[in-house]
Amino acid sequence: MDFQFFSSNSKGVSELEKMNRSLSIRSNKGGAASSPAPARKKGFSFASLRGSIQPELSRRLYQLIKSTNNLVSAHEAAGRERETIAKQLSEWGEQTGDDAVSDISDKVGVVLSELGAQEDAYAHGLDEARAVLKTIRNTEKSVQPSRDAKAKIADEIQKLKLKEPQSPRLAILEQELVRAEAENLVAEAQLTNITRSKLKIAYEAEFAAVIERAEKQIILAKHGRRLLDLLDDSPVTPGDARRPYENGSAARQVLNDAEDDLKSWEKNANTNNYDSVFGGDDATGVGVAVSDAHGGSGCRRLLPRLSRSYASTSSQQSDIYDVVCVGGGPAGLSLLTALRSNPTTSGLRVALVEAQDLSKIRNWKLPPDRFSNRCSSLTPASAQFLDRIGAWSHVQRERVQPYHEMQVWDGVTDARIEFEWAPSAGGGKTIAYMNENLNLTSGLLRRLDELGGVTVYDGARVENITLGEETEELDFREWPIVHLAGGKQLAARLLVGADGANSPVRAFAGIEAKGWDYDRHGVVATLELEGPGWGGDAMKIAYQRFLPTGPVAMLPLPGNYSTLVWSTTPSNAALLKSLSPKDFIALVNAAFRLSPVDLEFMHTISSGQEDELSWRLQHTQFNYQAVPQTVVGVQEGTVASFPLKLRHADTYIGERVALVGDAAHTIHPLAGQGLNQGQGDVESLSKTIEYAVSHGQDIGTRMSLEQYNSERYGPNHVLLGVCDKLHKVYSVGSGPLVPLRSLGLNAINAMGPVKDFFMNQAAGNGIKLF
Repeated sequence: MDFQFFSSNSKGVSELEKMNRSLSIRSNKGGAASSPAPARKKGFSFASLRGSIQPELSRRLYQLIKSTNNLVSAHEAAGRERETIAKQLSEWGEQTGDDAVSDISDKVGVVLSELGAQEDAYAHGLDEARAVLKTIRNTEKSVQPSRDAKAKIADEIQKLKLKEPQSPRLAILEQELVRAEAENLVAEAQLTNITRSKLKIAYEAEFAAVIERAEKQIILAKHGRRLLDLLDDSPVTPGDARRPYENGSAARQVLNDAEDDLKSWEKNANTNNYDSVFGGDDATGVGVAVSDAHGGSGCRRLLPRLSRSYASTSSQQSDIYDVVCVGGGPAGLSLLTALRSNPTTSGLRVALVEAQDLSKIRNWKLPPDRFSNRCSSLTPASAQFLDRIGAWSHVQRERVQPYHEMQVWDGVTDARIEFEWAPSAGGGKTIAYMNENLNLTSGLLRRLDELGGVTVYDGARVENITLGEETEELDFREWPIVHLAGGKQLAARLLVGADGANSPVRAFAGIEAKGWDYDRHGVVATLELEGPGWGGDAMKIAYQRFLPTGPVAMLPLPGNYSTLVWSTTPSNAALLKSLSPKDFIALVNAAFRLSPVDLEFMHTISSGQEDELSWRLQHTQFNYQAVPQTVVGVQEGTVASFPLKLRHADTYIGERVALVGDAAHTIHPLAGQGLNQGQGDVESLSKTIEYAVSHGQDIGTRMSLEQYNSERYGPNHVLLGVCDKLHKVYSVGSGPLVPLRSLGLNAINAMGPVKDFFMNQAAGNGIKLF
């Protein structure tokens, strides 16, 4: 390689001579070993569901990887700017009317564009090095449990020696300590082996990328100078004409020489095993094309270079997709609708995988007096999002019921809070919309059919999800491959898990979900009331009463109908499902009127609840208009139950994986926010994908998806925690907590601004707290 370029640049040499030659860039001087970082004091945080705080070394490496992300983005941006400048130079030269300037500026633009391509290639090299460093970080985190286990047993031994020196448990603990120390030794040895190996691999890759960029840029710069030498800049006398431009062929030959030199570099690099560092990934073969006004095809392709392209424009293989969404519920369908309805992302090649037959849902229709028992509360914010993506108009609106007031009270003390908008808010302002889940999914399917462009695999079971393999043409080693029953395989640039609480996509990504079961079941049913409600059709009211066994809610549907969601014990749920319709109706009416003691007794008898309620109501005083109107019927076949649980994934993203809805989080239904959380996820993820596409990023990389994770994880975590604490606080039937919670409920009810704040948050209209 000819380094004459450096020798002619005296300033560059002098700068090299002035380089800081410190033997370390660490803050401590004199080469002393770094002192350990002071231990951080652990305070209150919302990380309770995410496990213990990660090890200090892992945290430091995380910051390094995050900073590398920023560096990758900077070089990618620099490459894009180079290409923009190249195009602008070429277009400017064409407009000058000077043949020489037009041709030389066009050819220089080719060189500048290829210089920009080298920045993009370098960014890919950095990204690969970063991926290797993540292996060290993950291994460090996996070793920490063995350290903690060893330390915990050692502490127990010390405590036991002080309290009971002769305890026979000491011998058992010492044996456990020996085993723990052995396990830790193995883990530590693995960590040090992986650390050294991966550190070397990571920075070999980075330095190889540096060498490639530098040497290729030198080649391009030298040939760029040759192009400039072909431009005659000798001054002319006013009135004289310049000699005709005759260097068009020479200029083209310069580009040919540049291409040959780059190919020669590649050949030498392959001989020196540079490609083993980069894995041959720059075989996408996308070159730079500019117009040529002086003959030839007008298309210069210097060297195959790294460039992101999407399956919709580059792939001719039917089973390769930009986005594969597993799960055809509201979250998955909303995401695909959002992508297809957005001009920026509508060109992506997308596929939907769903185990059910979607044709039945697409054609779903019930009589006006029949309702599905699986209903959800949609906030105005969720409804607005559905409207923006064009799905709200496809929902059967006559089956959607807005409600404008909500009555919530303590079943033990009768302390009450009334959520209703003040007259200044517009009188009929909606808190939320009650809607059947099937109504929403069928509306989304109709909107997707209207948009088109989605490959649907319904009635298809996911048998397995694996990473792909490398072939002579394509490298799918980092791409998820979805294996369907029947042998179909779908390669996904981005795999989205909208596949529920037991998500196979989450399992494939190795993302853990922490949480617990509530030992409660949610009983649902469609009820018929004696009237349309105390406020009539114009002012529908939702009711929720907190009982020691769990909250019971009655939420309005159109006409005289309501949907029931009753969280109770498994034994109570089994009883409710076994009762005759008249006894079931009696027990539901009792849940909103009788004391917890009376209600508990009615759960101990296997039948006769109707007579028991009639007798007890004669001895119970309550405000009839403060509870729902009397239930007079239950729709046949709608009484069902499901177990309640809390789950939260450790993260919503992995490499080429994103989770939305129940795959990412499962919440207690007491606040009616499960579906709205999923819609919030979808809105955020669709915006993140839009940003990545508009900025030329790979939509599947963790770096591109990080914004979605950071935007949604905190708010969802807080809401999960709030609902969990409410459930636990109101599960207490006696003791000092009962009057305290009642005092808090009454205080909030008396403070209008505070109550309005909570209402706005519940409706999705409030300010973002996180």
